[in-house]
Parts: sequence; C-alpha cells; structure tokens
Amino acid sequence: MGGTTVEFNYDIVCPWAYIGSVRLQSIIRTHPDTTFVYSPVLLGGLYELTAAPQGKHGSATNVMPAAKMAIHTSDLHRTLARFNVPFNWHSKHPVRSLLAVRLLYLTATQDDRRRLTDALFKAYWVDNVDIADPAVLLSIAGSVPGGVRFVCPLTPDALNSQDASDQLRVATATAFERGAPGVPSFWVSHAVDGQPIPSLFHGQDRLHFVVSAIEGRMVPQHQVMDVSRPLASPRKLTFFWDLASPWSYLSWLQVSRLQHQAGSNLVIEHVPVLVGGLFREIGTPEVPGMAASAAKVAYNSKDMADWVMYWNGLDTNRGQEPVKLNFPSFFPIRSVLPLRIAILFPETTDVMFKAAWRDHINIGDPAALAALLRGKGFDADAMIAAASAPTAKQRLIDNNKRAKDAGCCGVPTFQIDDHSSGARTASMSCSIWFTDGRRRPALHCETLVSLKELFTLHAFSSRSLVCAMKM
Repeated sequence: MGGTTVEFNYDIVCPWAYIGSVRLQSIIRTHPDTTFVYSPVLLGGLYELTAAPQGKHGSATNVMPAAKMAIHTSDLHRTLARFNVPFNWHSKHPVRSLLAVRLLYLTATQDDRRRLTDALFKAYWVDNVDIADPAVLLSIAGSVPGGVRFVCPLTPDALNSQDASDQLRVATATAFERGAPGVPSFWVSHAVDGQPIPSLFHGQDRLHFVVSAIEGRMVPQHQVMDVSRPLASPRKLTFFWDLASPWSYLSWLQVSRLQHQAGSNLVIEHVPVLVGGLFREIGTPEVPGMAASAAKVAYNSKDMADWVMYWNGLDTNRGQEPVKLNFPSFFPIRSVLPLRIAILFPETTDVMFKAAWRDHINIGDPAALAALLRGKGFDADAMIAAASAPTAKQRLIDNNKRAKDAGCCGVPTFQIDDHSSGARTASMSCSIWFTDGRRRPALHCETLVSLKELFTLHAFSSRSLVCAMKM
C-alpha cells in the first residue's frame, strides 16, 4: 500500500530492539512502496517519561520475579535461535548508550542511519564492545561496510552536538506521546482520504501486526494458512488458565477449536488456577496492570483489540462465531467460586468465560453466577454447594501448586508433552519454552509469534519444533 510510513523506535542496548531490527530487514525488502524511518530513542528517558517501575536507569528485568525472569531469559534465547540472530550477552550490560544514539542522529540520510544502526547493534550484542567510549564509537562509524556519511566532521566533540541531542530528545518525547511503553516500537501511518491513520505496535513479536497494517488487511497474506490437517503423532496440551484473565479468555476461544483440527492424537487438559494466588506466591502484584505504567496499561488494552481483530481475520476462523471482547467494568473479577465450579463441572467453562468477557455478567457475584447457570439449564444450587465443599477448595489449591511447580509466572500458560520422545515443552505466561530432562533451555527449537501458529500442524508434528504465543 503506497503512502505508508513505518517509524521504528529503538535503543541499541535493548536486545529485543536488536532482534526487531534484524527481522525488520525482510519486511523492508518485501514492501518497497513503504517508507521506513529509523528514529532511535533513549530507553531510560522513555522509562522516566512513562514512570515505569524500573525507573530511568533500570531495566524491565529488574522488577520481574524469579519465575518470570526465567521465562524471559529462555524466551530471549529461543527467539534468537528461531530467527538465527547472532548474539553474545554483554558482560557489562547495560552500557550507557547516550553517545551511541546521538551518533545516529549525525548521519546524513536514513540509509546511512540504517547501516550504522546495524553496525552498532552488532558491536554491542555480538562483539560486546564499550559503546559508551567515544573512541570506540568513532572507530565503528569509520568501518561500516559501504561507508556512512555524516552531517558534520566526526570528532569526539560532535557526539555532544546540541542538534543531535535535541533530535534525540524530541524522538523520545514523541514516542512517549504516541503511547510507546518501551522499545522496540513501530508507528505505522498511512493516509485514507487524505487523513493520516496511525497505529502503534510494541515489541518485535508484534511485527506481524505491522505487516498487517502496511498491507491494509487484518492478517498478513503470508500468515493466512490452512491448519485443518490432523496431528501425525500423539501430543498432550496442558492449558493453565483463570476465568479472571482476559488473555485466558482469548486463548480459550482458540483452544476450543483445536481438538477438531488436530484430531484424536491431541489430548487437551485444562487446569484452572487462581492467578492472584499464583502471583502472591511468586512475588508479582495480584493485578500486574495496576502496578504497570499508564502507557503500558493503555497499550495492553489496544493490544487485546489487535489480537481480536487478528483472530477474526484468520482464514481458519471463517465460518465460526466471531471473537468478541467486552472488557468488564467490574474487573478485577473474583473468580474463586467460578474456578471451583469449572474444576468440578468443566461443561460450564465456556458459559462463564463468555459471560464475563463478552456479555458483561459479573460471574464473581454469586447471585449473578447462579442466575447465569440456571439460565443455561444447569443446577446452579447443586453446583455452588459442591464447589463450596472442602474437596473442591483443595483441588483449586492443588492446581495452583502444580502451576507454581511447573514454573508458571501467569496465565494463560501452555505445556506440551511429546509422548514419542519424552521431551517437554512449557509455555509460561503466553511464552513457550523447551527443556530436556535436565530442565535447561534447548536452543534448537523454533518460536513462532502467535497462538495461531501454536495450533498449526507444525507445532505438533516435530519433536524439536516448538511454537509460542507472546501476547
């Protein structure tokens, strides 16, 4: 689609921005009519503007509980392996990137900036050089293949250019004003009837949304696929979820169609958990969104809407009930009683999920829950009485312990067991990780970017191929 512009916000010291820059290259090649603008920002400045809990000089990992940090680390390495991105963890990370990012604003053209960006990412994340050293930066700038032109003679004093500093400050402030909670972020804008239509996407794992926006379709053309063939070998999918989680609801709607597509070789086990209790156990706020920055909360809401549109645009969902999400005013939902009912009477799960997240019925209110169940033909009084018994309470406690022992840091969480090899794949808080018997990351597996791809034939037909959702 002509007239479309994609602005790429990044900081050299962010590994996810590095991965995003590598992945962006193929999008640039396949969309020659789109204008791509590289606008580096200072990540610490963005954190300061958004009042992120890690602070101006911190890292997002600084405020992660151990369980989430473990998943974050394995997710990083799996993503690097999937996209074949060369990487060596910098022993002095994070190194101050201010001078390096200013240097990028001294380039003469966007082509020069892209080449220098690639060189700086490689210098930091592969060669592990000190990009805070002016002499090192000048050496990198002078050795970029194809050369890089600059707007002024390149000297140590040039790195303190007021013009470069001002451009960096404006770019960081603009990213904040657009709602970017961090990097990498992509601002896609195209004109419709002469009016600009912008969209913000955050994270390298949202690049399929960027492509969708460029192409003017809900799903990128290359991701519309037929996944109707059954599994070639037995697999088991364990799905941890909470009725109080919007991401669990969205995942539930997709998992519900998987059994039909995969056939009898797939066994799905549902494990309802009380995610608030899990969060307390691992040291996460009971409602993480309430502890996040306002920018992050706002982006998460948009992200849910993006996923709803994405699922509804997939060919595999055509002819099915559209995905609908109506975020309830009574959130957070008290899900203890509904979860116990779901454990004892799994046939009620779909009714309760849709009531809470589509029909705006407060299933956390016992009276509203009872009315809902009666209206659907269930014996509500008997179900609520059974769910109030000590045995039902213990089953929910046991499920939470199982989730914690598995390493879950949130929901939805997926665990895939390969019966043919004994290998186990676990997805924690929407990310799947692969381990062998010694529970260390196996980096030869593949990560895909969406739940759609988790549920393709490719996700289940190979012992060493793993797919992931990172929503």
